[in-house]
Amino acid sequence: MADYTSYNFFAIGDGNSDGAYFRGPIVLDPNGVQTQLFAAGTLAAPVTTAIAGNKLMQFYATSTDTGDNNRLMYAYYNASGIGGGFECFRGRVVGTVTGLNAIRGGNFTAALDASTSNITGMAAGVQATFEALAATKTIGGTISSLVCTSFVGAGNTLPGSHSFIRCVDEGAVGFTNLFDLSAFTEGTNSSTVLCTSSSDHTATHNIKIRGAGGVTMWLLATTSTPA
Repeated sequence: MADYTSYNFFAIGDGNSDGAYFRGPIVLDPNGVQTQLFAAGTLAAPVTTAIAGNKLMQFYATSTDTGDNNRLMYAYYNASGIGGGFECFRGRVVGTVTGLNAIRGGNFTAALDASTSNITGMAAGVQATFEALAATKTIGGTISSLVCTSFVGAGNTLPGSHSFIRCVDEGAVGFTNLFDLSAFTEGTNSSTVLCTSSSDHTATHNIKIRGAGGVTMWLLATTSTPA
């Protein structure tokens, strides 16, 4: 088997591998000279294209499996460096000219085609999950399934149409529910997400939102704890 310990490479069935699978572990150069399995271009010298509607990388596949979960791509990153920060994926698109129509760091869709296809389980464009396997420990830090972050540098002026989360109906048939909390079990005290204890409380805070037609509205909130 060839020594792959210090190469940037991408190989499928190159004579030293079993089909599309390498036979042994791959160790990248510990001196940091060659640190990538696959690389194309750099920030200073990127891959360039001027082709309309181009896809620099594309995969089209079909699965007819009926008994298991299938994934077109799968990545598993073992975070084993104490004190480090780890990401399995990062998408970043950077606008460098004026007059851009739209930019998105990522775009995910779960779709049913125009045939009689249907679904009996769950369909979602994106699923974000925080997971902690069974163990005897107290989890620290700040945890959530989804984080929406803004990072706008000094000197910028935001448009009126800005928010952390935006909901849009683009099809002919619109959604009629903003949230679905039906998976939660109702309770009668403040330790439950859905508290059925009904008593009048004076609003102590207001949460600003943009309503229909861009009209500014305020959701009433209170610091009073339900009974």
